[in-house]
Amino acid sequence: MTRLDLSHESPADVAVTMRSLPRRFGEALEARDDEDAEALARVMGPDGSSALDHVADTGRMLALIGGALGEVVSGRQPVLHAAVTDPAARHWERAATDLEGELSLLADEAIALAGRVERTSAEQWKAVGRVVGGTEMTALDLAREAVQVAIAGLRATEASMAAARGEP
Repeated sequence: MTRLDLSHESPADVAVTMRSLPRRFGEALEARDDEDAEALARVMGPDGSSALDHVADTGRMLALIGGALGEVVSGRQPVLHAAVTDPAARHWERAATDLEGELSLLADEAIALAGRVERTSAEQWKAVGRVVGGTEMTALDLAREAVQVAIAGLRATEASMAAARGEP
């Protein structure tokens, strides 16, 4: 998937995006007429993953990035998991469970990340962590990566739901 240019995304923009995610994912997963949203969300999409998988993966990634952000702004100069920047390193131990539970996790993580962003001082945004393999990321880079992951997950969820509905 094409990466967004988030180079001008401010911390305030990141917080607004995070706070909007529960609503945006909820809209993407809304049942229409007599549809069963849970059943549709379990149908494999064009990329081989279901909308439920995308919701679960996005929630888990927001948790991972939120934790990494907390470590970086603490000034500990941590070594960050490769999955923070490398989609190929994103493997989860457990499968997605139910739609309501995964949406709840995603909402909790998005709101927590928004709060963390809002509490971060201007000086803390410059703090650095090192991703396994050597790449450095500032706290602001991590916040922007959270937006990147969230929007990619939202788009993939929308595509999977459209395919499950038989929409072009």
